[in-house]
Amino acid sequence: MSVQTAPAQATANSKKSGFKGWKLLAITLSLLLAGMVIYASMKEEITKEPYDIHSVGSKGVRALTQVLGDHYDVSVDQVRSPAKAIEAAQQGKPVTIFNAGQLRNYDFETLLTTSNADITLVGFEYYLPEALTESGLEPQGYNDKPVSRGTCSIPTKAQTISATGNAIIVRNPQALADSQYLGRGPAQLCFAYANGYGYLELPLKSGKTLRIITNPELVTNKYLDKDDNAALALYATGRGSEVVFYNAETNESVHAAQAPKPYPSWLVPLMWQFGLLALVWAFIVGRRQGRIVNEPLPVVAQGTETTVGRAGLYQRARASEHSGRILRIATIIRLGRRLGISPNADATLVAQTVSMACNRTAKEIEYILYGPAPASAVELTQLSQALEQLEEEVKHYER
Repeated sequence: MSVQTAPAQATANSKKSGFKGWKLLAITLSLLLAGMVIYASMKEEITKEPYDIHSVGSKGVRALTQVLGDHYDVSVDQVRSPAKAIEAAQQGKPVTIFNAGQLRNYDFETLLTTSNADITLVGFEYYLPEALTESGLEPQGYNDKPVSRGTCSIPTKAQTISATGNAIIVRNPQALADSQYLGRGPAQLCFAYANGYGYLELPLKSGKTLRIITNPELVTNKYLDKDDNAALALYATGRGSEVVFYNAETNESVHAAQAPKPYPSWLVPLMWQFGLLALVWAFIVGRRQGRIVNEPLPVVAQGTETTVGRAGLYQRARASEHSGRILRIATIIRLGRRLGISPNADATLVAQTVSMACNRTAKEIEYILYGPAPASAVELTQLSQALEQLEEEVKHYER
């Protein structure tokens, strides 16, 4: 090994090892970033909540939301509390409420009396809010498919709706006329069942309109494309450039909103990501070691193989000091055998004896054999070259 090639080879190996490390780090960061992007893009789509604007499930309303946005330029926002829905209505944004029967009476009355926009109720689960029952309306049970919308004059092309379910009847027309929540004006009663109606339009005292779709399935992904369901759903819910959807079944009370969660929502996906990265890391590192070979025991290995393997371990551990000490001890033992010196001889005696066997001073030889330990791979390479050169000089001197 020449003085010129050894440092170059060590540098090349160091660069190669560093390149592998950076490559592995780049792969890991790329996988982590890809996982974050995928999770962020799917976060809103993986919900299974009914009547959620991001849900692709049968009870979701993503199809309705997309049609409103793509074809009618209607922006749909989703809120999680009645307070947010009331605030949006007061700001003039039409509000659609699913499962209105789950609303508290106070919240519903506040919504009716303070709204500056149209209100649409979709479904009520057998229970109408008190404000509507006091106004003469009454819920009915399950009904068959309505034949047509009847004689009501609403500006929509919907003639037949296919979803079946609950209905509403006007039990007391006088109470409807005298309602403290509803305004005076004709009520539109559409899509007649055997004992009620599937769609109603009632005036509010503010001059806005209260619309009621009795069966929420009509607007869902599963039934939106049936008959004229889409026409009625778009007409009833898309009455402005910005509308708000709220599912009363997901009411977040003040206490629930303030209660601390046991862990953040992103923790579980992050744990899955780190688990996947650990598997990928183990696979990559495992491939670098080569495949497992079955050999009968005991295995006889060549001395060069064990030396190279031990050197590799020292290199990965950056054990330059220990490696230098081993190199010096091995050199002293070989020189002692050649010159008849005991391995336990004093450093001064070893240096003087070796000095007489070559053209170097005892001080120089003592520095090479007993000097400071190498602190880096470069210094270790230089020490190895110096020890090899010293042995060559002793051999040459003997000849």
